[in-house]
Parts: sequence; structure tokens; C-alpha cells
Amino acid sequence: MHKRISIGAAITLILIAIAITFSVTTVFTMRKFNDMMNNIKGRETMYEIFAELDKKIRQNYYGEINEEAIREAVAKGYISGLYDGYSKYYTADEYKEMQSSTEGKIIGIGVEAIKAENGYLQVTMVYPDSSASAAGISEGDLIIKVDGENVTASTADAALNKLTGVEGSKVSLHIRRDAVDQDEMILTCRVIEIPTVSYKMLEDRIGYIYISAFKNNTSDQFATAMGKLIDGGADAIIFDVRNNDTGIIRSVSEILDRLLPQGEIVSAVKKDGTNEVLAYSDALEYDVAMAVVVNERSEEMAEIFAQAIKDSNKGKVIGKRTAGKGIMQETIKLDGGGALLLTTAAYSLPKSGTFNGTGVVPNYDVDLTGGPVEDIETLDPSGDAQLQKAIEVVKGSLRGDDIENSGSSEPEISSGSSLESQISESSESEKTE
Repeated sequence: MHKRISIGAAITLILIAIAITFSVTTVFTMRKFNDMMNNIKGRETMYEIFAELDKKIRQNYYGEINEEAIREAVAKGYISGLYDGYSKYYTADEYKEMQSSTEGKIIGIGVEAIKAENGYLQVTMVYPDSSASAAGISEGDLIIKVDGENVTASTADAALNKLTGVEGSKVSLHIRRDAVDQDEMILTCRVIEIPTVSYKMLEDRIGYIYISAFKNNTSDQFATAMGKLIDGGADAIIFDVRNNDTGIIRSVSEILDRLLPQGEIVSAVKKDGTNEVLAYSDALEYDVAMAVVVNERSEEMAEIFAQAIKDSNKGKVIGKRTAGKGIMQETIKLDGGGALLLTTAAYSLPKSGTFNGTGVVPNYDVDLTGGPVEDIETLDPSGDAQLQKAIEVVKGSLRGDDIENSGSSEPEISSGSSLESQISESSESEKTE
């Protein structure tokens, strides 16, 4: 038998519920209000310091004040106060340069150079299909004059900036090679695609791919490299990401999608504890023996790449513990053309979690003898202990001594068959978006 509640009792219960709700809401609101007021007071103190500095400087400073330089310095100083070595403020010009770098393209004559001890600029790299390459400029050449002005220790930075510019613009160079000054060269700035992937077939049908950075154009270059090596008969691939310390998440995710079984690739753990999946892998994957070579300067995207392959049992990691930069930066465009690069989350992999601060621990800890690859054409694995170990590991994988079957349901990509041909032969229903 159901008991009836009187109208008075029901009203009392409703009032009690309202009172409890009001109390809880009030406490929460007061806490938010107090936090907001504390933030306002903190900001007021900060702005008061800025205002006082500005007033005193304008009243007493003897020199000229460059308003734009002051604004940019204040912005950079604010970011430096975070004590985060990865967050940055970019001026409008710096932001444009950063965007160009991320795209994997530059506009210039096609050289990289550093200031030499004698004050000149020394060429450290010449990009293929560039004006500099066509003119015969080589690594080691000294740039002694740019646009008619001598390059000195005090003018080297300005001279270096002139090596990039507007597409179609001209740059005059005087080069010194082997202590002999060369004739004047007139070079044209043009769009140059930066190569970030190089590859070579080693002995015993082992392919080698060196990835210097994960930029927007890296995925396409990687696809070309993998296709060429597989079509050339490679049964195993060694990926080298030593000294790879730059990149974007989209690039490494697209590459890993080709290598990993279906599932999550990487997530971002936000400040509030929420988890956002950044990338998934579909069911199509290369079925070849793999190994990844890393070192202390393998950073962020290179670490995601190595750890993901290790976690999925698709390959082993060889080398030294990596840098441990597992935090994510987002680029926020600002009014006026500048931008803020701000740390907003930590990267996390489905199996091993975050590597921030700890790095990727290799399956085989191997010290480097010789040095990392500098020229793919003259690569000699015998002088590189880490690469030698990677060769040993993939040979063991091919014999079944090391890496277990990844459990992929996809058909194996045999020698002479590229991933693209596998896709066309497989059922469309196997691919998930």
C-alpha cells in the first residue's frame, strides 16, 4: 500500500531541495568570483608595473624610443615569464617565416649558411633544383659579398637574410672556394621544396629511410620512398629519426597510418584532464620488418613515431634514450599578423602513455660510433654502430627471432608491390575513414 505525502510535506521537501541547490550554487559561484577577483588583482598589479616603467622611461630615457620594438619586446618578455622553453611569440615577419618552414618550402636562392669564424658566411647545405645548385655553389663555399656589400661579422646576419626573399627577386653573390675568389653570380629567388626524406637500398634487401623533420611535405616524400624501396625488393625497412627535432602532428600521423594496425595513434591530454584523440590509423599497413634508430636529439614527433612503432610491436627501437619533449604547442594567430605558439597539452600514446620528461627508451641501448648520416649517397653502415645494430635486428625479425607477428589482417605487401597497388586490390570496405 502506497503512502501519501501531504501537500505541506511536499512543499517542505521542495523548499529544502531549493535551499540545498542555492547553497551549493552560491558556494561554487563565490569560489569562481574569488578566483576571478584574485586574477583581476594580479593583472592590475602587473599592469601597474608596466605603466610605471613606461612613465619613468618616457620621462627620463635619453635615447629614442621605438614603439614597435617595445611592443614586441613586451610580448616576448611575457612569454619568457612562463619559463616554458617551447612557448614563443612571433612577430608578423617571424610568423610568415615559420609558416613557410612548416610547409617544407622556402623562397630563396637555395642555400643554408652559418657565420664562419672569419666573419664570412659558410655554405652548409645546397638544396637540389635551386638557383644555387644550378650555379654550382657547393657546401663549404664562403660567401664573401652579397649585393655588392662585404660580409663581415657585423653584417653577416643582414647578408644571411638576403639569401631568402620574394619569388623572382635577384641576389648578387661573390663566393670564395679553396682560397680562390669566384666571379660574381646573379641568382634568382624561387620556391624550393625542402627535402625531409632520403632513402637508399642497403645490402640483403634492407631499405633505409632517413627522416630529418616531419613537415607538411614529408608524408608525400615518405610515400615515394617507401614505394621505391618496396618495389625495389625491400623485405625490411630501417627508419632513422636521429637529430629529428621539428615537425607537425598531421605529418607524423599520416606516416604512421601507413605503418600501424587499425586504432588510435596519439592523443592530447589537456590541462583539465580531458583526452582528445588526435589521429587514428586505418586497417591498411605495410607488413615488413621494421626498426627505428633514435638518439638524444630525437624530439617530439620523432618520439611519437618511434614509440608508436615500438608499442604496436611493428618494430624495435635502437640507439639512445630520446629528448623527452612530449608536450604539444598550438599556434594562435594574433591581431596585427603575429602569432603565439603556446604549450596546451601533453602527448599520450594508447599503450605507453606520455613520454614527456622521460623520453623513448630504446629496446637496444647502443652508443654512437662515427656519426649520424650526413650524405645518403656515401652512407656506410659499417661505421655506424646504431645502424649496424638496426640491420642485425631486422635480419632477426625476418628469421622470426625477434618481433612477433603484429596480428594485422591485411595481406602482406610482397616484393615488387607498392601500398597503392595493395589498396586497389583490397576491398574498399576494409578502409575506415
